[in-house]
Parts: sequence; structure tokens; C-alpha cells
Amino acid sequence: MKDCCDHSSKIDVKDILKQAGFSATKVKVKMVEIFAESKTPLACHELAQIITDADESTLFRNIKQLLQAGIINEINLSEGFKRYEYSPEGHHHHYIKCTSCERIDVLNLCDLKIFQKQLKALGYSNISHKIEFSGTCTQCS
Repeated sequence: MKDCCDHSSKIDVKDILKQAGFSATKVKVKMVEIFAESKTPLACHELAQIITDADESTLFRNIKQLLQAGIINEINLSEGFKRYEYSPEGHHHHYIKCTSCERIDVLNLCDLKIFQKQLKALGYSNISHKIEFSGTCTQCS
């Protein structure tokens, strides 16, 4: 399946942070770079394994700031903790998680036009959605 995002192109992280009103600290820059390059959403404890020169509370505080600025998006895969993904201009993904091995795969589509049409007909605006998928992957079947 073709990936909808180009993870190979370099983004100007310092500019993104500056536009959001942040200083381009070493930790924030590294966090955004990691989220942008990752093909799956990451949890704070996974980020702490990569960025070893910052404690988890610092990472979590930065995650909250990046969330509020719309630089990253929160993903809930019903694991008891949140995951996060880079979300340029509000772009998001849906994921499926294997209930056996916990493998996570990205779904590169989000065609909910039929739902949006019906919700707008009901008078709703500023519509958002969250969808969770789980199942057994081919390796575990």
C-alpha cells in the first residue's frame, strides 16, 4: 500500500516551531523530527527511549505544547496510554493494531464523505472523528 505522506522529505522544524511561537530548543526540534519521520504513532515512553537526554516529564510537557499548537495529533489505540503523530495542517491517519503481536499499520485513507454529508444535513459543523481498528495481522493468523 502506498504511503500518503512523504517521510523522506526534510521539513524545516525550526521554522515550524517559530511559526507556532516556540523557541527551537534541542528537545522540541528532536521531538518534531522524530514524529515527522515515524511511520507509526509514538507514545511518550517510546520517545524517551530515543531521546535519552530528556526525562519523560519534559517530553510530556513538550507533547502537550505541540498538541495545543496543532503540530502533532493524539492517537488513542485503547492501550491505556496515548500515542502521537506529526500532523501538518491537521492531516491525520487511522491505524489498525494487531490484537496478538501489537503491530501497528497505517491506513492511508480517510474517506468519510458520506458521514460528513449526513452530519451536515443534521445541522452539525466543525465535524471531527476518531476511528479505531483492531484485528489479527497476517503473521499472527
